[in-house]
Amino acid sequence: MAGETGTVESGLDTTAYNLAVYYALRPLVVFDAVATVKATKQSHRGASVIFTKMNDLNISTTPLDEYTDVAATALTDTPLTVTMTEYGRATISTAKLRATSFIEFDPTAANRLGYNAGRTIDLIAQTALTAEASSEFVTAVPGTTKITTNDIQDIKAQLENAVVRPFEDGFYRAYITPYMARDLRRETAAADLNNWRAPHTYQDTTQIYRGEIGEFEGFRFIVSQVISAGTEANTHRAVFCGQEALAKAMSSAPGFGAYPTVRPGPVTDKLWRFRPMGWYWLGGYKVFRPEAVIWADFNDVA
Repeated sequence: MAGETGTVESGLDTTAYNLAVYYALRPLVVFDAVATVKATKQSHRGASVIFTKMNDLNISTTPLDEYTDVAATALTDTPLTVTMTEYGRATISTAKLRATSFIEFDPTAANRLGYNAGRTIDLIAQTALTAEASSEFVTAVPGTTKITTNDIQDIKAQLENAVVRPFEDGFYRAYITPYMARDLRRETAAADLNNWRAPHTYQDTTQIYRGEIGEFEGFRFIVSQVISAGTEANTHRAVFCGQEALAKAMSSAPGFGAYPTVRPGPVTDKLWRFRPMGWYWLGGYKVFRPEAVIWADFNDVA
């Protein structure tokens, strides 16, 4: 019996496309949340904003002399200037691209620009935290020390001793890398069980299963893949902070604000082919209370 032969109609046999788009793997935007001090009562628009910290009087425990008037004590304050700077990025799409693309191009451009804006100001905030903080906490030789529970306890004690307040949820913030988080979860201890895993083994096992640090020793831990490298090889800079660690200034003019805005640009070419789109922000960050920020370089080899 002869085999049967099918008919091939090449014009109907085509390659299909999934019309959903998939963006690059993206780290979370996390450092801007530390900027709890903002210009909420600004006198007028300006190129910079001055925040005023009032200094308390020294405690007076010396008894008064019955016949002598007290000397007047001058009241002082400490100004902090945050300078606003322009940031932004723009792209241009062509009429041919918009007309021939198998997906709508403008929404994907807006998505990528918006994320770029968020990551940019988050990096600016992180740079301000680690570059201007006056406190540095290093437990041993930089570049060789892995993060430990003892470090977390010592850092919390340093924040508390400086009368730094935790955030509204009752916790300070700790920003660490994924490998620092791994080192905390792997940590072993002596008989005093001074490590992260001990209290989770039989009581709160959910965090072990999820592989997350969560809240520990007074800190809410945020694991970030974009923490800046330390000064030594194989290290990154962990950041620990409390309330009023960072100040943020932004323009109070209409159309401006605390966060970047995606802005479509004007079409000015003769045939209306080139459509610009970008994001823009005018603002700045600066450490508000140096005692509320502690950073440390820890070894976090993969």
